[in-house]
Amino acid sequence: MDIEFRRKILVVSDDPKLSNLIKINLQNVNDKLDVITVLSDDKGLELLNEDNFDVIILNYDKYNQDDLGFLEKVRKRNIDIPFILIMDYKDNNITYKAFKRKADRILLIDHDIKLTCKILSEMIKKEISRYKTKKALYNRYESDYLLNVI
Repeated sequence: MDIEFRRKILVVSDDPKLSNLIKINLQNVNDKLDVITVLSDDKGLELLNEDNFDVIILNYDKYNQDDLGFLEKVRKRNIDIPFILIMDYKDNNITYKAFKRKADRILLIDHDIKLTCKILSEMIKKEISRYKTKKALYNRYESDYLLNVI
């Protein structure tokens, strides 16, 4: 499935160099992605209040143990869009906590950022498709429910 319309992706990372690399490489892989980067959780939450995004990508920093707090804040606001956590090392404890907080996918960053962004682009496509299907099923269920109640 190709992305047929432009999609807005929010990347939250306190690493400006990595944010820029992800932005450039994701847009090179898929020119239908508008990638917006922010360097703080607060700025990410502010943008989520102001604009609609199709996917959120959070770079988990092992030195900032509060990174999963951003995921939790997003979900507490009932923002149900796809959420992808990227990490540069494997940690099953963090993975478990992220899934408990309703992350949709987790990707380990490879040293080859171009390959990582190709994989990330595919994840974005799949998550957008999954989200659209989930929303359509919910709307169908809600319509059927209302028809049965009336």
